[in-house]
This record gives sequence, C-alpha cells and structure tokens, in this order.
Amino acid sequence: MVIKKKYIFFLILISFIVSIIVSINYVTKYDKITSDQRHGMIKDSIRGDWNKADKLNKVKTENFYNFFYKIGYDKPYLPPRTVALYYSLINKDIKDQNNNFQVNDKKYFLLILQAFFYYMCLLFLSMVLLKRKENQNIIFFSILFLSLEPTILQWHSSFFTESIFFSLQIIVLAFFLKKDKKSSDYIFIGLFCGILLLQKSAGVYYPFIIISFLAITENFKKIKKILLVLMSYFLVCLFIGYTNYIRSNNFYFIPLQTKEAMFIYILPMIYQEKEKISFEAAQKKIIIKTENWIKNNNVEAKITHNLFAYSFGSENDRIKIHTFQQELAFSEMKSNFFITSKILINKYFHALLINPVEIHYFYKYEWSDKYFQSYEHKKWIILRMFYTFLIYSICLYGLYVMFKEKKINKYNLFWLVSGFYFYLVLGWMGYTRYFTPVIIYLSLFFATGINQIIFNKKYTDQ
Repeated sequence: MVIKKKYIFFLILISFIVSIIVSINYVTKYDKITSDQRHGMIKDSIRGDWNKADKLNKVKTENFYNFFYKIGYDKPYLPPRTVALYYSLINKDIKDQNNNFQVNDKKYFLLILQAFFYYMCLLFLSMVLLKRKENQNIIFFSILFLSLEPTILQWHSSFFTESIFFSLQIIVLAFFLKKDKKSSDYIFIGLFCGILLLQKSAGVYYPFIIISFLAITENFKKIKKILLVLMSYFLVCLFIGYTNYIRSNNFYFIPLQTKEAMFIYILPMIYQEKEKISFEAAQKKIIIKTENWIKNNNVEAKITHNLFAYSFGSENDRIKIHTFQQELAFSEMKSNFFITSKILINKYFHALLINPVEIHYFYKYEWSDKYFQSYEHKKWIILRMFYTFLIYSICLYGLYVMFKEKKINKYNLFWLVSGFYFYLVLGWMGYTRYFTPVIIYLSLFFATGINQIIFNKKYTDQ
C-alpha cells in the first residue's frame, strides 16, 4: 500500500488547525497576571526576551535603526526583535502603565504566525522529499511525526525560542536535501544557518557540519558550493558583528550568554563534588571569587545568588565579566577532568528523557520548583519513561531497517549527524527542553520503523 500525496498535505493542514486550537486554549487560560505579579505565559527566560522587546520598541521610536543595534547582545538576536516587530505591526504596547505585560492583546495571533511558519516549512520539506521520489509512506510518517508529535507540537503554543528554531532547522534540511541544487540553494543554506544562529546560539557551528558533508560527498564544484555556504553564513555574522561594534566598539557575533553557561550550570557542580559541599555552598564560593575579581579589575557589575551577572556599568564590563566566567569554568573543567566528565555524562543522559507535557505544566504552575515538587511531576516521570522508550525503540528499529536494506546514503546520514550535533551542543545542559531540536531529526528513523511495523515492506524507493 502506498499512501497518496494528498494525505501528506491534508495532514499538514489538520496539524496546523490543531496547533491553533491548543494555542488559543492556552492564551484563554493563562494570558493573565498571576498572584506573584508575573504573567502566566511570559516568565522565566521568556520574560527577558519580552523585556528587551519592550525596550526595542521604545528606542525604535527615537530612530528606526536603533531597532537593529541599540540593545545589548547578551542573548540571541532574533527572539526579542520578532516580538517587537509583531507589536509594532499591531500597533500595541507590550507593557501597561504598571510595567506589567499587557493581557488580552492578541498574543494568540503571534503563536498562530509562528505555527504557520513551521507548517509552511514542513510543506516545503515534504515537496522536496516528494520531488526526490522518496518512499511516500516514509515521507507521510516523517511529516506525521513532525506535525503531531506532542513534544514538538507543544512549543508552537509557547513564546520560547523553540518553534521558530525548529522551522529554521527544517528549512536548512530541505535545502540540503534538494535534488539538483543551484548556486542559489547553497546561498540559502548559508543564510538560513545564519538566521538559525540568530534564533539560538546552538546553531553557531552547524554550517561546518554542512560543509564537511559537501567536502566529503560532492564531486563537482565542491569548492564553489562550500564558499557559497560560508560566504552567505558569514554575511549574517558580519551584520551582527557590525551592529555590536557600532554600539559598543566590540566586534562579536555570538551572544554573550554562551560565555556564562558553563560557569552557571557546571562550575558549582564541580566544586560540590570536589569539595564535598552543598550546591548552595559551592555557589557562595564562586560568588566570593567572582566579587574579588570584579573588585580587583575595576569592573562595575554584580552577581546574583544563582551566579547570573547583572547591573553592568557598560557593555565592556559585561564582556569582561562573561569572559572571566568562561575562562574560570574552562580552567576548572580542565583541572577536574574526571569530575567534569561524570557530571556531563549524567546531564547528557538526563536530557534524553522526552517531555511532551512541559509547556502544559510551565503554564499551570507559577514556579518551576512547585511543579518539580508536585505529585503530577512524579506521575509523569513513569509515563515519560515509557513514551521515551517507545519512541527510541521505533527509531532504532528504523535505523536497523535502513542498514539491513542498505539504504543509508549521505542524505540519511546527514539527518543522523545533524541530530547528534544538536545533542552534543545542547544536551550538556541536562534539560529536556534543550533536547527537543534533536527530535526533529528522529523523524526519518521513526517513519522508517513505523512503516516497517505497519506495512512490513522493504525500504524501497517508489
């Protein structure tokens, strides 16, 4: 049995409608100010992007070009500007007179737009795969997975960065998989890799995965193709670097938050393990060391109890302290190699647990700690373990089928290596949210496995 093409397109449409319904439901329930004066949907790291979006809209009224370079580049470039642009288009303020985020201000339409972007990207990918004459059943199940798998679907109904990041991953994948690529396709690959970096810093080295494949697998004009990808990618990096330079006199294109990540999430655990002290005591030890460095180097900055630096005198001060944080973390990691390895292995393992209900409970509970201490969290651990085992089992079976039928080609291998890349650069955080981009690349192997299970047919092209 061959699943017809029209069912693939119908699936995408139905999935988009499902995403709209879920988003409107969440906005209806949680677009409100909670008892602790936080917004029910805009909290944690989302709040930082929306605060920055509010500032962007204010400085833009002074000068349009301020929108591109005026605000510091501590976090990825695109998310706050996406929000700011949306509110500019609907001509509404992001915050009210009490400095709270507005409620009942058409937030749902921003979620609908990002879902629309995602499903248009899926449509593009499906058309590319169909044009390649790939197995239509496997295309259908791949799109089914990417459309309705709940771990992916939930992010279209949130203001986190994931949904647009998924969309950009799919665009790059589709351009790479195109048959008989033109020069413009390689330019688009580089440009969208650059935009991927603007959405989430994890995309910074991904172009080098692509050019490695081109270097190994291409036989005709490989140098030209690699240069087109690199030139268009670095064009985006140059733009961001220049905007940083005209604001701060410092040229850089990777968000500064990447320099503090290991310092915040790994360094305390190293001290905790090495000195056999509590996590809080390890943080206090690091704070004292950092405050001494701030004083000795005449840097104007402060550090919170959870190690985030803030209240900078200038962007140069921000750059200096983040550089110190990165150097200290790497130095301690290198000096405590076995302890660091143990910590990272544990975090990489923990990240593998799929969480299809993360956004639901993110909205339901005002604070994450309350959810982690709840009965619902404990209940879902068992269910998530079963779901994770089921998904991975089907994917591994699909990979086995590919090897058995000798259908592992350079394109299938690209799916596999891409997933491993994002697991490598994001999985060390140990959070299930950061593992979700990897799930995009499981879709091909899941589709192959489920097709074999349902139809018991060889993996053959149509």
